[in-house]
Amino acid sequence: MSSFKDYIGAKDLRLWDGIARTFSRLTSTGGSLTQNKIGSVVDILEVYGSGNVYTDATLSTAIASIGSRAVTILFQPGTWTITLDVTIPSNISILCPQGAVLSVSTGKTLTISGTIIAGSYAIFDGAGSIGGSPILDFKNAYWFSATVTDSTTPTYKAQAGGAITAVSVATDTINEKTAAAGVTIDGVKLKDFEVTTNVINERTAAAGVTIDGVLLKDSAVRGTTLESTQATGTAPFIVASTTEVANLRAATSTTATTATSLSFGTEYSGNNTAQSLTSATWISVMTLDIGSVTIGDRIFVAANVLHTSGNAAGVNGLRIAKSSGTGDFTCYHNTASANGIGNTFYQGASVANSYISVDGIIKASSSGTLVLKVEVVTTGTGGTCTPQLYVAKLKAT
Repeated sequence: MSSFKDYIGAKDLRLWDGIARTFSRLTSTGGSLTQNKIGSVVDILEVYGSGNVYTDATLSTAIASIGSRAVTILFQPGTWTITLDVTIPSNISILCPQGAVLSVSTGKTLTISGTIIAGSYAIFDGAGSIGGSPILDFKNAYWFSATVTDSTTPTYKAQAGGAITAVSVATDTINEKTAAAGVTIDGVKLKDFEVTTNVINERTAAAGVTIDGVLLKDSAVRGTTLESTQATGTAPFIVASTTEVANLRAATSTTATTATSLSFGTEYSGNNTAQSLTSATWISVMTLDIGSVTIGDRIFVAANVLHTSGNAAGVNGLRIAKSSGTGDFTCYHNTASANGIGNTFYQGASVANSYISVDGIIKASSSGTLVLKVEVVTTGTGGTCTPQLYVAKLKAT
């Protein structure tokens, strides 16, 4: 009689097949002993695939044998070739350790209705599709290779109380597949993401952003605290401390808001040499470039003309208007015309060294560069003038 001593393998063991948990064997005394089969999951390669058949045939045999029993099946590491349409029912969970890959052929679908247990590594490959409604805590994007089609519509497990109460996002990014540029708030980026009670849109979105009843629409608020949410337009919002508030409006108001007080900011001034006064139509006698303006800016302007020699009797006029630039303005002045801030006076006789002046506040109606001009008109027959212009941009304090 010969004897052998060596390692044992899976085929030497009575593994669980997903059907009966126990089996009976003879004892050395001729009796019978009932024991549990080995394993808490079903190793379908060993039990149904002869230890070496990594195909859909092994999987299909296991599914048919298990029937409606609640079982977890194990795919051993290796590439499992799926060349037919196969459905794994909801009573069967699949366990895929790293290295186990289900490769689905072109035009074929592996449909999964049970739970998927795997880590952050690829488990689905091939040119086919993965479908079904698996029961998941979350769907891991790492599971799907670049070639396989993910057509699953998972059923997600709810936390206690039916809601997810706390989420930690390591990258500070909440990102749907079709996300665009997104919005960043306090270091957390929301991309193509909707909050059910308050919707946060991108800065360029037509609907704007509503926060605590205040609508921010294509606007910038920098270094400010909003303390009032008056939406009727009958009272201004209060700006506690500001460097700039651009085009801020209440959610239902069409009236632009104002700051608590204004003070002079950047100042500009200029003058010109004596200019001829011989025209009965408006003529420009000087210009002043005030740089860039932002829609909503308030700007104080003042101009005067010194008549350095007398005119004949007649009505003379002075106004401040736009000369050039991409920006524009509207007027806050009781003698404002469509062309700018203006003033007139009647000179009854030739008077040397007489003045005419005008001042007021203009508001930038569009953003861009702005060059102002001083224009004069006379019905007289002669004379000269020396024009001056002063401009100060106002800022909130």
